[in-house]
Amino acid sequence: MLEVERAEQIGRQLQIMRASDMDGSVFRDLDGLGLRASFHVGWLASGSKVLVGENGVLGRYTRDIHEWAGDPEFFELMPNSLEVFDDAYELAGLSAWHETNRRLQQGNEAQLREMAKKALDAVQIVKGQKDDCTGLALFDPEFMQWHFIKGEI
Repeated sequence: MLEVERAEQIGRQLQIMRASDMDGSVFRDLDGLGLRASFHVGWLASGSKVLVGENGVLGRYTRDIHEWAGDPEFFELMPNSLEVFDDAYELAGLSAWHETNRRLQQGNEAQLREMAKKALDAVQIVKGQKDDCTGLALFDPEFMQWHFIKGEI
């Protein structure tokens, strides 16, 4: 939702869709034997500031995942596929992120948008490039505060 709010701030529009609502074939890899997805882990940061590109879009830190899959298209992630989330959130001191994420899934769009607005208001945003990135920014919606991790995950 942060990305949607930021897009509106810079005059763009984004739409959020659950992967489960999409045609699974969009995730199929070129040889047809697996599924690919890019999972958003956090935001690129420089010190305690969130980076945006020249176009004003938030810098994203993602992890590409490839899983072998048959038909129908259905992700069954291996347990280690999401370790990067555990690592990042643990480094940020947010060990209960699974529970927080579950609660967020139950929120309505208006509540989530309001939270995203407050999150963006609470952080300094600066233009930069990947080379300016010194770490990762994660937002804790439970306590409405940003956490910054130095270095790579």
